[in-house]
Amino acid sequence: MKTANKTAQRKSHSPVRWQLDETRILSRREVADVLADLAIRCRRSLNSRMNRVIFAMSAFCGLRVSEICGLELRDVRAEIDRPDILIRGEIAKRGRRRNIPLWRLGAAREIIAEWKQARVGQGAKGRDPFVASLAAGSAGRRLVRQNAARRWKTAVRCLPTERTARLSIHDGRHTCASLLLAAGWPLPNVQKLLGHSNIATTAIYLHALPDDDALADPFAAIQTAGQPARQNARQAGQTPAGCDLTGPDDAT
Repeated sequence: MKTANKTAQRKSHSPVRWQLDETRILSRREVADVLADLAIRCRRSLNSRMNRVIFAMSAFCGLRVSEICGLELRDVRAEIDRPDILIRGEIAKRGRRRNIPLWRLGAAREIIAEWKQARVGQGAKGRDPFVASLAAGSAGRRLVRQNAARRWKTAVRCLPTERTARLSIHDGRHTCASLLLAAGWPLPNVQKLLGHSNIATTAIYLHALPDDDALADPFAAIQTAGQPARQNARQAGQTPAGCDLTGPDDAT
C-alpha cells in the first residue's frame, strides 16, 4: 500500500511536458465582443442561443467538448440556491466526477439557466441531452463532438478571420483557466473545476495570465463590456470592426 501511495505521489508531481500556446487564449475583451454579438443574434435565432450556451460552457465553465455533448438536463441544477453542473464519471475524462460551481460564475449561470428553460419548453426531461440537435429529422438527438465544435466556431465568428482560423472549442477551456487564475482563484480550485489530475497541468496557465485587471468573478463584467461599442455602432447604422451582424446565424 505504501509503495502504491508513493507511486501515485510521484505521478501527481511529475513534470508536465505539454506546452500552452498563449495566442490561443481569448482576452476578456474578445470574450465580451463574442457575447455582445451573440446577444444580438439570440434575439432572432434559437440556433444562436445554443451556440452561446456551448461557448459559455467552454469558456466560462472549462468543459471539454465531450462533456458538453454528454451533459443531460438533470446534470444542470440551475434552480437551486447554489446552482452547479454535475460532470458525471461516465462523461468525464478518466471517469473523474466533479461539480462546476455556476453560482460563482455569474454570466455563465444566466446563459445556462436560460437555455435549460428553453430545453424544458421543448419537452426535454431529466435524461435528455442538455444540448441537442435542432435539425428537422434529428431534433432532440445528442450533438456529436464535430457539430458542437462547429457551433463554437460559429459563436466566435465576430472576431477577425485570421484570429478565428486558429481557434478551436478546446481553446475556450484554456481561456477559462487563464481568466480564473487572473481573478485570483486558488490553483487547487481551478484544478478541481477543470478536472486536472496533476496540479502541474493547471499551473501552466499561470504563465499565460491576461494583462487586463483581475476580478473576483472573472466573468462578472464581461457580459456588458462589449455592448456600448455595438450599441453605438448600431445606432449609427454601422457594424463594429470584425463583426458581421448579417448573414446566416447557424452551424448545421
